[in-house]
Amino acid sequence: MEPRWYIWAEAENFLVIIAERDGLYHLITSFWVEDWNKAKLNKKYDKREP
Repeated sequence: MEPRWYIWAEAENFLVIIAERDGLYHLITSFWVEDWNKAKLNKKYDKREP
């Protein structure tokens, strides 16, 4: 599996996920983060889970 980068504009409640393949970055997905999902994302960040 290729490395993935999670870019979270927390103040704007928006998340972008990109993957690195062959030295290039590709958009995987992006979405609005709902309030109920913030705790889950923070928990993953604290554990540094992809």
